[in-house]
Amino acid sequence: MTHVRALLTGVSLFYLTFWLPLAAVVYTPVWYDASCGIHGRCGQLKAGPPDVLIRQLTAFLSHGGELAHPAWTAKERQHLAEARDRLDLAAVVAAVSLVCLAFAATPSLLKGSALVNLALFPLLTGIFPFFTTFWRDLFHPLLFSNHLWLNTPLDVSFYLMPRRFFFWTLALGIGGAVAANIVVAAVTWPMGRRGTNRITETGGNMARIGWVAVGLVAGVLLTLGARMTMDKGGAPQGAEDPVVAEERMPAPEHGQASHSVDGSRQPVPEGAEKRPPFVPDMDRMRASLPGNLALPPETEEERWQREEEKKSRNELFGRISANIASVDEVHSYYDEQALLTRDSIAMLEWILKEHEGEMGERDLAKHQFLLEQFKKRLDAIPDRQAAALKRIDEKQANG
Repeated sequence: MTHVRALLTGVSLFYLTFWLPLAAVVYTPVWYDASCGIHGRCGQLKAGPPDVLIRQLTAFLSHGGELAHPAWTAKERQHLAEARDRLDLAAVVAAVSLVCLAFAATPSLLKGSALVNLALFPLLTGIFPFFTTFWRDLFHPLLFSNHLWLNTPLDVSFYLMPRRFFFWTLALGIGGAVAANIVVAAVTWPMGRRGTNRITETGGNMARIGWVAVGLVAGVLLTLGARMTMDKGGAPQGAEDPVVAEERMPAPEHGQASHSVDGSRQPVPEGAEKRPPFVPDMDRMRASLPGNLALPPETEEERWQREEEKKSRNELFGRISANIASVDEVHSYYDEQALLTRDSIAMLEWILKEHEGEMGERDLAKHQFLLEQFKKRLDAIPDRQAAALKRIDEKQANG
């Protein structure tokens, strides 16, 4: 019975001291407001005032309100509803943990468990160097059976809660848990039973909690492996959708050779290669096209964000190609493709309007060709979206 009480105390204290700081940041707007100054995306949000949207979000997660602002997309409304269900379950587990502590804990057990936790929580920082992989390949596949969590620039969550927000939220949760266990250890230290072998008691608690941690990790890995195995086989290997190459056509990059959509090199006038590559006035272009997603990133942070967005788009396109995406995911993907394509068209039209007289024949031909291709791509997006939805409907109808 003593071993059971020690185990309940250790696991319950570990969970509760981790849940409390995370609940404080999830259910109140303070951390969301502060994090806007860390990741910097809130200032790019044009669909609505960030402070209003943040308070709607925290009220929704705590069942105190709804996502009433029209800026919230249907896809993220569904995902946030699913996330709230997970948070509700976490709150129930926290309540159970509190009951377990009330009936099983003694000052001595609390002290030993707190000391063990002070050794365990810092180990969680080992996730940080691999946070992107953990977030994308472990955390979300474990909690969610869909890809609605993949945000696009059309989603409010893209601006309020980028991946870096969750990185610092996890760091804050670990720091808060360490602080809470320090307080527990300090309060219970003089209350421990005299005459006990503290080293043996603490070591025993550590061994028991360690075995629980091993079991949890093994369960997570087995679950993830099973889900990854079930997902395989959906995406066709080798046989690519005819529009894949054009779907992945990047925004034009200046100073590079001209290529067609299929990767072949475009013919240029003889002697044009000797002319230095044309570079537009980037400062003027940024001032004329604020928020244009086709413009190259200015900072390392922005470059990192673009890479993350690209990975998310590729993952979502893979699901669409495999006919396993949801209707909301299809709409989200093609809405973002239309936005990116329109921004590319706006950028190319601006360059041709402002710099046509300064461009050589090679660069002029390159930009005119790209403009034509992007316009064709924009015109084709509705048909591709309809075709993707039709394939998915047919697959669901056939079981």
